[in-house]
Amino acid sequence: MPFSNLKNHRPLKWVRKNLKKPKDASDVPPKNTNNVTPNDTSNVPQPSGTNASVEPEDNSEEITTATQTEDLWTKATQRLAQDKKMALILKEARQIVADSGLELGSHGTVDQQLQGSLNAKVEELKQQELVIQIDDHYIKVREKLVRAIQNVVVLKDAVNMASAASPPVAIACAGITVSLLLFIRAADQEDSLLNGLEKTSELIPRLRMMEDLYLHSDADVHDDFTEKFKDGLVLLYCKVLEFQARALCFLQKNSLSRMAKNMFNEKWDVLIESITSQETEAQNFTRLFDAAERKRDREMISQNFAKALAKHRLQQTSTDRDLKVNQFIKILYTCPYRDRKDRVDNRIPGTSSYGFQQIRDVETEPSLLSDSVLAQYDKEGEAIAKSFRTLWDILKSITTSSDFDQIICVVDALDECQEDERKQLVEAITDLYARGNNNHNLKFLLTSRPYQRIREEFRVLEDQMPTIHLSGEGEAEVKEISREIDLVIAKRVHNISIRKQLEKHEQDFLREKLTEMPHRTYLWAALTLDYIQALDGFTKGKIRETVHSIPDTVDDAYDKILSKSKDQSKAKRLLHIVLAAEKPLSVEELSLAMAIQREGQPHDDILESTEPAKRFKSTLRNICGLILVVVDNRVYLLHQTVKEFLVRKSSDADESVISSNWARAFPAAESNKFLAEICVWYLDTLSKWDLDAALIRFLDSPPKEFNYARTQFLDAASKLSSLYVLLHYSIVCWAHHFRAACFRFQDRMTMLAYHLCTPTSKFYKIWVMSYQHKEHELEFLYQTPPVISEPLVISASRGLYAVVQKLLEEDTVEVDIRDSVHDNTALTWAAARGHDSIVGLLLDTGKVNLESKDSRGRTPLSLAAEYGHDAVVRLLLKTGKVNLDSEDSKYSRTPLSWAAQYGYNTVVSLLLNTVKVNLESKDSRGQTALLWAAREGHDAVVSLLLNTGKVDIECKDSKYGRTPLSWAAEYGYDVVVRLLLNTGKVDLESQDPRFGRTPLLWAAREGHDAVVRLLLNTGKVDIESEDSEYGQTPLSWAARSGHDAVVRLLLNTGKVDIESEDSKGQTPLSWAAGCGHDAVVTLLLNTRKVDIESRDSEGRTPLSWAAGYDAVVKLLLNTGKVDIESRDSEGRTPLSWAAGYGQDAVVRLLLNTGKVDIESEDSEGRTPLSWAAKHGYEAVVTLLMDAKKMGA
Repeated sequence: MPFSNLKNHRPLKWVRKNLKKPKDASDVPPKNTNNVTPNDTSNVPQPSGTNASVEPEDNSEEITTATQTEDLWTKATQRLAQDKKMALILKEARQIVADSGLELGSHGTVDQQLQGSLNAKVEELKQQELVIQIDDHYIKVREKLVRAIQNVVVLKDAVNMASAASPPVAIACAGITVSLLLFIRAADQEDSLLNGLEKTSELIPRLRMMEDLYLHSDADVHDDFTEKFKDGLVLLYCKVLEFQARALCFLQKNSLSRMAKNMFNEKWDVLIESITSQETEAQNFTRLFDAAERKRDREMISQNFAKALAKHRLQQTSTDRDLKVNQFIKILYTCPYRDRKDRVDNRIPGTSSYGFQQIRDVETEPSLLSDSVLAQYDKEGEAIAKSFRTLWDILKSITTSSDFDQIICVVDALDECQEDERKQLVEAITDLYARGNNNHNLKFLLTSRPYQRIREEFRVLEDQMPTIHLSGEGEAEVKEISREIDLVIAKRVHNISIRKQLEKHEQDFLREKLTEMPHRTYLWAALTLDYIQALDGFTKGKIRETVHSIPDTVDDAYDKILSKSKDQSKAKRLLHIVLAAEKPLSVEELSLAMAIQREGQPHDDILESTEPAKRFKSTLRNICGLILVVVDNRVYLLHQTVKEFLVRKSSDADESVISSNWARAFPAAESNKFLAEICVWYLDTLSKWDLDAALIRFLDSPPKEFNYARTQFLDAASKLSSLYVLLHYSIVCWAHHFRAACFRFQDRMTMLAYHLCTPTSKFYKIWVMSYQHKEHELEFLYQTPPVISEPLVISASRGLYAVVQKLLEEDTVEVDIRDSVHDNTALTWAAARGHDSIVGLLLDTGKVNLESKDSRGRTPLSLAAEYGHDAVVRLLLKTGKVNLDSEDSKYSRTPLSWAAQYGYNTVVSLLLNTVKVNLESKDSRGQTALLWAAREGHDAVVSLLLNTGKVDIECKDSKYGRTPLSWAAEYGYDVVVRLLLNTGKVDLESQDPRFGRTPLLWAAREGHDAVVRLLLNTGKVDIESEDSEYGQTPLSWAARSGHDAVVRLLLNTGKVDIESEDSKGQTPLSWAAGCGHDAVVTLLLNTRKVDIESRDSEGRTPLSWAAGYDAVVKLLLNTGKVDIESRDSEGRTPLSWAAGYGQDAVVRLLLNTGKVDIESEDSEGRTPLSWAAKHGYEAVVTLLMDAKKMGA
């Protein structure tokens, strides 16, 4: 079956308790002013797929009896049976239902047995839902099927109440039930057929309610009109019954069914369309009934139906949405967060008092996932969790739109994050706050050790955000930290004593000696106690010996652990690999890497030397102790301090004077040499092995099939053989390790690297194709290897100095040769990548073209400037032969323009120092270097440019017509704004041609209070300037956007028009109220100068606009000056709007005033109750009904 094996999915259990036939009530839905004239329905309908009426057969009596002729469903059945072919189809359909186990009884009557059978079939249908397989190809169909099944559950309950009055309704329900069962089992599952099953299953109970509401109504309408309405319903019932009969026959696929299939030609959409059309006709009749009286009773019935329907719709929507939410949350679970968290011991009482007293585990909050986020998930699938930028944007959107006052993200130990991931996060946070954007409620608490590199990353925010330095060096701090560590030691010693069965005096002796150690830290305590716990043979002498040899510091602890290694040579090799690895290696990758010992090592030997993963984990612990840990099957250093202990930097003392065998014993170049050799030996040896079929297909695939072949190969490589587990890492990282190892051109490794850089090499193709999926995107052009090129271009692009040096010694090498895809030279690649040593080598040949341009017209200088490679820029400028103002062919941008956009002030300074660069060159959008720097908030670059005294401060771009001050004000770059204002030459009132906004308007609109303050302090800005888009002032925009700090600044000037109206007549108070900004509303009300009853062009007051926000409504009501019954141009009151929005809290506030007219009607005759019932807002309906009862 195409659907199977879905576990743990429970169908909705929804019982329509309120769906009872009214005894003496009518319903008149909201009035309709449209003039509707129903079509004449007196003609006998021709069933779909037939051309003419046919004499009825005698067996038509089997379907209905004379006693049932007044029932509309019965009439529909009789009318259908007048066609000979349809009579056959109806008979066959009825037989299919009977064969399924649903006994219809004689003459179509419905008895208790049928109801029992029907219940059983619906339960069977529910069970079928349990085994629907979620498959990408069928996921859309499955959602429809689930909804159809839910409809049947509702329909079955409705039929059990109404079947005695209308047996064909029960038969119709049985038909849908059996059709769905057949559909699930069918080999051919037509999407349009399922659409029809879903629609008819939902339509039948609604049609029953339509009959009850209108045909049983006491409304004063003409009898002819009622008869036409009945006849229209009969036509609609005919279409529904015909669809069900044909569906049953089609799905059963017997001989007669095939005949029906051929007659109908599977045109389900045609019949569905006719059903929809006839339903519209019926609805048109109901609108005419709405003019009748009996409004109170009508709304009572409408309320009951709305409750039932709202519950049903809510549960349907919730089911579909919950499914998406659960799927989305699952893809975010990229690693076992709870397992990692639980590696930390529970807090010991008395510790961590400086921080949170208690941290709670909170369930996921699905309501934070907006529909737009789920829509994005539908579009991008699981790829959404692999993009940092996408997830970051989602986080920002959630925090912007959520109702929480603040959302605080705590990131502990930022210094222990992977460097590239940390930089990505820091850049995003910096960008978020450097722009001064206050439209979010997202806060970050970041902790890190005070490393200079991390402090530099936050330099932009240093003056804007609070920084707390916890030195832990003061006497009080040291005493408190020591006290907490003593508590940890006491607890751990107690636990060890239980495990090792120590006596009381041994336990006390151990605790006393540990707590006597000076300069103890948490990490030292953890290492030392783990070391003690792992000791064998606990005797009093052993305890005393252990205590006397306890390491004094963390470094001593590390040294002691590693010195006890059973194989120190192997331990050093392991640590070299782990320290140099670009990413944490898996257990399998590391085991294979350890097995690769030399060049040309036979693959059989490698396989025999590779330990199985499970055993290798034990090896790691045996030879490195606690220094290495395995998390998620990847190998990590225990702590960042391990790396600091082991790695020797160039500034450290010589190896000869370091007393420890481990401390600072691992130079970075030597560690990279280990991994470079492993990767290159591995790739070189792999090319000599018998290749698997997937690899052969990959190597031989034509260019158009590269991406597909690459994916297949890499998937196959990870599964076919343990030999391939290191392939992807080696392909991606070998060049990095080669560069960092600083090999010389005469080394053997240089020859092997040269071989890998030869396009005819098998593994050069694999190497290139690992990046091929990004090659077509220009922004990735200089982050990927060049395709189909010469060894010099390839080695220059990857920064392989020794290989380039060796190649340049060959007389036959062509220094300026270009790659065949992007037309780039070796110099272009080296400059773009920032390989200054290789740029120097190439320049020394005197044979390179400094002005060579790539496919986008970019020179080496242009690329080096864009990527901020100041060392390369310095080398190129030193030649005195580069064109400083060369423009690319796509954007017409110069090197200065690129450097200014990305804030590379060193590069900008180098270019300015030449005194030959054109400061006013404009790109294709008319943007100068100053415009770019101001727009991106690079104050250092702006300062450099202004100091030249040669830049046009009032230059405007050609696309938006905006000045540097305008851009800086919009994005909240207050430092840049201050620099521009200090020149005294900026036009404070410059307006862009598109929106007509001044810098003050932009800053107020975006909520940048620091910029607003700077502009106001000049005393030269027009505080009442209006934009040309909406005619809004700075105060209007600040109020609309909820920027209370800006509103306060503007109000404090005493010069703003609080009652200024925009082009729609809305005042600042109206905007703030309509957007729910209660803090702004409070500020405006406190001035006591606002017109609380001001009306806009639609006649709406602030209270009317605030109907969706209870906090604002409360503020307005508390003034005692609002007209609660004010009506807008549509005749709607605040209560009407609140009910229509489903805002039960606001409705309650308005009702509590005792001054609202619950029965007020708008120009369409709709009451607040009508609006709430129409949209299914059950809580509001209940409030209004209760209020009516109390009023009665």
